[in-house]
Amino acid sequence: MNISLDKLPESKGRKKKRKGRGESSGLGKTAGRGHKGQKSRSGKSIPKGFEGGQTPLKQKLPKFRGFKSKQKKKQAVLTLSRIESSFKEGDIVSLETLKNKGLISQKVFQVKIIGDKIGKRLKVKDCLLSKGAKKALKA
Repeated sequence: MNISLDKLPESKGRKKKRKGRGESSGLGKTAGRGHKGQKSRSGKSIPKGFEGGQTPLKQKLPKFRGFKSKQKKKQAVLTLSRIESSFKEGDIVSLETLKNKGLISQKVFQVKIIGDKIGKRLKVKDCLLSKGAKKALKA
């Protein structure tokens, strides 16, 4: 396809409106800015959140306090039934064994065991227990 740049069709877009060029243009005198006021003046720049001199909402509200710690200890919650299905009678349930069996993520620092029924005898180390889980494991 050979088109020379000399013979390209000219743009047929709308002409730019020339503001402030006489009354008959439709945008003369005030040039579409209306009458008086802050927005009609030259060099108008109103800051974001400006409320006409009234104390801005951003300033009225209290400062946000607190943050989310990146070093927060991650805790996992497991049920006794899930643990029972993965462990044999007399096994030791600890953070390491749970990670090795893939029941919890490697990033978890603490485990809480919940539930109230278990059919096997298991030994639990380094784990938090709910009241029902303690009762079930003792029984």
